[in-house]
Amino acid sequence: MSNAAQTMGGASPKASVASSVSAADRVAVTKRLQSELMGLMASADPGVSAFPAGDSLFSWVGTIAGSAGTAYEGLSYKLSLNFPAVSTPADIRILATGLRPTWG
Repeated sequence: MSNAAQTMGGASPKASVASSVSAADRVAVTKRLQSELMGLMASADPGVSAFPAGDSLFSWVGTIAGSAGTAYEGLSYKLSLNFPAVSTPADIRILATGLRPTWG
């Protein structure tokens, strides 16, 4: 362990900077997710819905309905959306699907 890390109680200076950036990122992502939630709530699109799964704004559940006139019409897809506390892509998973056309 370097002298600088020992002086800081075992944490490296780089880790300290990363944690302060992480806190700022978390605030920015929280504001963005709140804005997205308000947009979804105001949306008149009946084919898309998503809301926080519980008390955490970083874990949502949602549904997407298949578009009319497509092979997906009449199908509904349940989603799990997990947003990291930094500005990186969300983890989106389809939890349950109906039948779907063959991908080719």
